[in-house]
Amino acid sequence: MAADGAVPLVLTGWQVHAGAAPYKGTLTRDGETITASTVGNFNSRITRDRYEGSQ
Repeated sequence: MAADGAVPLVLTGWQVHAGAAPYKGTLTRDGETITASTVGNFNSRITRDRYEGSQ
């Protein structure tokens, strides 16, 4: 499955967008965009709220 193909890849509301090269993509949710980082940059860190998605 392509990260940015015909069927969108969405992870807990984060829409995946392929970049110009591997590991250069972004995630977007609620108007916020996070750019991938291969060195663990704090600005590329996302977390899932403990209760997110709970019923």
